[in-house]
Amino acid sequence: MASVMSTILTLKSRSSTLNIDFTPPLHLDPQSEYGVALLSFHSYNSIPNIDDGQKIYLYENNNKNKKTIISFPSGAYEIRDIEAYVKNQLDVLNNQKGNNNDIEGVFSLKPNNNTIKCEIFSTKYAIDFRPKDSIGKILGFSEKLLEINKLHSSDLPVNIIKVRTIHLDCSITSGAFYNDRPSHTIYEFAVSADPGYAIDETPTNLIYLPIINKKDKIKRIYPERAIKEKLLEGVAANNSIIMPYRQWDVQVKTLAAGAISDAWAVKTTSHVESPRYVIVCFQVEKLDKLKKDPTYFDHINITNIKLSLNAESFPTERMRLNFDNNDYNEAHFRYTEFQSSYLNCSEKRPILDYDVFKERTLFVIDCSRRDENETSSTVDVRLEIEAAQGFPENTRAYCIIIHDCIMEYLPLDNIVNNLKT
Repeated sequence: MASVMSTILTLKSRSSTLNIDFTPPLHLDPQSEYGVALLSFHSYNSIPNIDDGQKIYLYENNNKNKKTIISFPSGAYEIRDIEAYVKNQLDVLNNQKGNNNDIEGVFSLKPNNNTIKCEIFSTKYAIDFRPKDSIGKILGFSEKLLEINKLHSSDLPVNIIKVRTIHLDCSITSGAFYNDRPSHTIYEFAVSADPGYAIDETPTNLIYLPIINKKDKIKRIYPERAIKEKLLEGVAANNSIIMPYRQWDVQVKTLAAGAISDAWAVKTTSHVESPRYVIVCFQVEKLDKLKKDPTYFDHINITNIKLSLNAESFPTERMRLNFDNNDYNEAHFRYTEFQSSYLNCSEKRPILDYDVFKERTLFVIDCSRRDENETSSTVDVRLEIEAAQGFPENTRAYCIIIHDCIMEYLPLDNIVNNLKT
């Protein structure tokens, strides 16, 4: 009977990444099979549901000239926390004005547990939820002005829980799928704890996922004896083994603010490493901004992008994009064609649909079918970028170049050469 090894690991962290260091490290037998399962998970629902800078606008006695703006710091708030914060800020403002009036009955925000909505009331302030940065949507209110001395119930249920589901991923596992795609998720569950409260989750049934053996990532082929003898003859003769593969690199440029076009001399490369695909994307005001989502790419109203490789241009015809009118079919089509062209297959499973593509725009240029009879030893990679409006301040352009590489291996000498010419 085979022996069973079991180890319980406790991972702790103050961030979303949990890790543990072993001294000495755990050694897993490559001939054995191992699995990982979640025993329990404990945390606190400290996920911010109010972003830094969201506000509530108050007009004293319906007078728009007496406006009070209360700005919330980022954090995890319950309804009572929002009420307490507003009251505290109003109390501070009262004291600054030299008023000693009790503000207890001035502002009230309460949850309605029967309707899952909230109710708001003020005897002194009209409440304006029309500004885009107000907290009205979190409280379930539409964009409107709430009158004084009237109990207002929210139009929709309170949207106080920003994250509905937690996925626990383990990078050393395989065998899980999310939305029909492979993932490392070992457990997921719906968040039921209110902001600030503990999250305790213990799976009823343990689900073990296999551990990825790093050695399994290297595919091994064991030839038959006759073929093996021929291969050994090639090794003895020191015949070179050619290994073609693809590599990518990124070039970055800051675009001139206000300009509507840019001619970018990206790089000069060898003919062997000539680009096969070029992906261009743009980001505005995202560099070193930790609160900005780096997965969003801005279209910046691009109308045309042309790639030049020496005398050849891609695409051959001018793009006519108009993002303001949602007319960017050509850019989205080239994006959807990339997978099948790159993998040389008929399958097309783009992650970004037409609407989402506008918020995460990637301009893909396929130059894999360029003229192979080109005699020049070098290739000048240039981009021409045009926009309908001036480039915004702090706009960075990214150019991802995917190109072919060829390595040569001399087995007898154990030498690896990078063939660039």
